[in-house]
Amino acid sequence: MIVNARTGDVRGNHPYSTVKIILAVLGGIAIVGGIILVIMMVFS
Repeated sequence: MIVNARTGDVRGNHPYSTVKIILAVLGGIAIVGGIILVIMMVFS
């Protein structure tokens, strides 16, 4: 992957990591679940 610093033009494929994407999604789900759990505990 090459990025032209002057124009911002990007050439090549972006290096996607399947493991990192899965971990990010699971982390987001865990955070949202934790927030919901805290809200349920506070209002019960």
